[in-house]
Amino acid sequence: MIKVIAPQTTHQPEVTYVLDVILRHFFNLAYSVEWRSEVTTYEFKLSNGNRLIVADDFFRHHTTPLSYLDSRYLPQSIQWATSTLAPEPDIPVLFGEAKITTTSTTITCDIDIIASIYFMLSRWEETVSLDRDHHGRFEAKHSISGRCNCLHRPIVDELVGLVWNMLSSLDPALTRKPSRFEAIITHDVDDIAKWTSPTRFVRSTMGELIRHRNPFKTLRTLWQVARGTAQDPYDTFDYIMTLSEQNGLRSHFFFMVGGTSTHDQRYDILGSAATKLIDTISKRGHQIGYHPSYNTNQTPALFCSEIATLRAISKQPVVSGRQHYLRFSVPDTWRIWSQNGMQWDTTLGFAETLGFRAGTCHPFPVFDCRSRQPLPLVEIPLTMMEATCIDYMKLSPTEMKSAIRVLIKVVQKYQGTMVVLWHNSSFNTAVYEPYQPIYEWLMKELGTMTTQAL
Repeated sequence: MIKVIAPQTTHQPEVTYVLDVILRHFFNLAYSVEWRSEVTTYEFKLSNGNRLIVADDFFRHHTTPLSYLDSRYLPQSIQWATSTLAPEPDIPVLFGEAKITTTSTTITCDIDIIASIYFMLSRWEETVSLDRDHHGRFEAKHSISGRCNCLHRPIVDELVGLVWNMLSSLDPALTRKPSRFEAIITHDVDDIAKWTSPTRFVRSTMGELIRHRNPFKTLRTLWQVARGTAQDPYDTFDYIMTLSEQNGLRSHFFFMVGGTSTHDQRYDILGSAATKLIDTISKRGHQIGYHPSYNTNQTPALFCSEIATLRAISKQPVVSGRQHYLRFSVPDTWRIWSQNGMQWDTTLGFAETLGFRAGTCHPFPVFDCRSRQPLPLVEIPLTMMEATCIDYMKLSPTEMKSAIRVLIKVVQKYQGTMVVLWHNSSFNTAVYEPYQPIYEWLMKELGTMTTQAL
């Protein structure tokens, strides 16, 4: 049993959340907390009498609940600490000082690990920033990780690793919960067919002409589909499921239901094509999830109505998914998800670049930084989206493969979860077809790694 002696603080819910994430969620260690008004640090007392002392550099300056939710209190830079106990050659310091001292019985860490992990996981940074893109999304370039060029670093996982190394060096008898590499393959079903109306045909053809000066492939494919000699370019569901099955993986298909914007209403979820597709996916052992429409991120009634419709036609529980366009509002969207009985979301990733938005490649329990309470919801952060690499970053297939390899290496090192988003519509068009071998390579790679991790 670890006894934590913590400063008596007005931010006890926040501190309790982080302690529980570290000690129970990541390590599965028994612990108790004692709050004392006279202490100014977090002290972890081990059963053998040794101690880990961690700085309280952030919450002690904020004596009123939620007073820290102000852009003035965002970290302006990241320091880097070095220690033989760190899992990396250096360790990021958001709050506190870059100093760790060790004796035979005590380790004193001047990094405010509690506030740093809370900052990354709660995403309170996003509640105080007014900067948004044209879809109302918080952008990587406005995050502290983006500004300090360390989006590629899973800051939370590194800090958790540091905590474990410090605790286990003080008490080698400690054992932590084992973790293993996992892969979750997801597909946002924005469309089930490319040509559902004359208007969409015209837009598609014009798009091919503008982007590639070659609309003839589109016309040829349309003619073949009309004659019944080819499948619609977006009808890749059998291909996706077969590839997953061949590699020991399972695909998660997130379906849209209605919507109120021009970005929605691309197919009728109650139509025979969609209902038959959902039934086929379920029968093959893959998962049905929810892809909430464009305006649901802050509209509880719309979310509730859509999820009810999808659940009514799905023969399996619908408890997971991802927001359309990655539109996410902290903490409102998490709250909406939890209120509708969802179990896990996997929206947290940046559309425009690769990186660890929440500073972790592990699933984690969600905390509502406004209501100051944990929510019955797990976030499984998005690791990579094909559109990020192709449409936003403009990577070539070779460059994309290299970037994915880097991500895999990080997730594997921290025994985390690799979440892949590849739309069913991103295969048989002039833009995406050159990247199809990357998808096939990735499924084989992740299948092999998942099998080895068992």
